[in-house]
Amino acid sequence: QLLPMVKAIAYSFQQADIRVPLVGGVFGQPLPHRFERECARNGLLDQVSAVSFHVYRHGPPEIPHCVAAYRQWLAAFGKPSMPLWITESGKSWPAGTGRPRREQDMTSALSITMKAVEARACGIARYFAFVYPFYVQGAVNFGMMGQEHTPLRIMAAYVNCVAELSGWSYVGNLKITDHAVLLAPVFARGDQLTAVVYTGKANSDAALTVAIHGISIRGIDGRMLRRNANGSIPIPDGMVYLRGPASAFAGKV
Repeated sequence: QLLPMVKAIAYSFQQADIRVPLVGGVFGQPLPHRFERECARNGLLDQVSAVSFHVYRHGPPEIPHCVAAYRQWLAAFGKPSMPLWITESGKSWPAGTGRPRREQDMTSALSITMKAVEARACGIARYFAFVYPFYVQGAVNFGMMGQEHTPLRIMAAYVNCVAELSGWSYVGNLKITDHAVLLAPVFARGDQLTAVVYTGKANSDAALTVAIHGISIRGIDGRMLRRNANGSIPIPDGMVYLRGPASAFAGKV
């Protein structure tokens, strides 16, 4: 059913000279399996401009693996550089209240936001967080807004991520030996670098000791943070943005 519909839409677009991307797949699993292979064998990739998939069960550290698997799938069918879109990426919180508890809100914010960071580092062409409105789905809620239509920490963190990294390009990873750090991608724009350090868990006492000076430190929602008295960098939200001139990161990327 899927392929005939895609081919019909592609044909109608061509006949009507509709020049917008036709995105195929919208695959509900983050790794290609038999269904995706059969779609490719039956011509899906010859009809679409990009392929999309969803990431719910997989956390930020697994995004590179998901992207690599889809890239291998595309390459196997002669489309190694076709754009990939992540059209749904969510982390639910328990339904039943108008707003999540603070720790639930932070868990969702951390997951959605760092997956966006990793998606950018991995060359994902489009990333869509799920979902903006208050949205109850059975026993869970995926909303980035409360029931009274005011933003949650999830929304603040995601919007700040867009502001932090829009126009920046991935250039490598921060060299860190601290085992609490799970990810530390680095992005560049001009002579400035931004490192996103991720521990995966909010902890008001968490800190990073690294010899990088002359930089700004911002939390998940963009608020400015100060170094601790011992010179370490606080990571209370589970992720932190470090920004400064490339010279400040010399030998660290």
